[in-house]
Amino acid sequence: MNVRAICFDATGTLIETSENVGDVYRRVALDYGVDLPAWRLEDAFRRIVGGAPPRGTEGNSMSARRSGEVNWWSERVRETFQATDSTARFEDFRGFAKTLFDHYRSADAWRLRPGTSEMLCEMRRRNLPLAIVSNFDHRLPEILKGIEIANFFEFVAIPSKIGQAKPDAPPFEAVAARLDVPLTELVYVGDDSKESLRAIEALGLQVVDMRDVEDLKTLPDRLGPTATLVHDPMLDESDCL
Repeated sequence: MNVRAICFDATGTLIETSENVGDVYRRVALDYGVDLPAWRLEDAFRRIVGGAPPRGTEGNSMSARRSGEVNWWSERVRETFQATDSTARFEDFRGFAKTLFDHYRSADAWRLRPGTSEMLCEMRRRNLPLAIVSNFDHRLPEILKGIEIANFFEFVAIPSKIGQAKPDAPPFEAVAARLDVPLTELVYVGDDSKESLRAIEALGLQVVDMRDVEDLKTLPDRLGPTATLVHDPMLDESDCL
């Protein structure tokens, strides 16, 4: 099948936290009078978030869904500390949760995964339209801009914008419509669960499991002859200089 466009997951695929979550949570919690081991916070966070419902899908407007995202994260933070030590008490938990939320709004809290820049530049040279489909929240466009890769993507689909989350069809249908390609000629690259990747593939997309990609720089060649190799000489490549 022909590949005419590619959409990526964000966290865990293109970007990752610049510090372990447990280290950040412990450091910020110390300022609010709570001292718990970073490794236990890290373990609890992974378990809590892994079993959490989607965020940003409730509400009849984008503003309502964005407000819900903040509440969603506040609840996950509360659950993380409760799972780590149920006796932990914050004098100002709301302020603590907001500080954490704002920390992860900053580009300094994130970094590109190895090979991301080279891979995106090669995709641009191949003139392949790119998009992001992520279940992250409304902070994502700001983060992508801060780490200087926002210009590579023609569209960023997140639940608060679309109203539904992966692996449901609407986020991918929105990307396909924006890039003017059928779902069968759209590739999705992500590190989602095996179950989610199978559901996305069932929509008609071609799927690349990031766990099978040892180096992001090899991704363009993995697409092989199916990729659109027609180069546009007018294409802006200033982000790759």
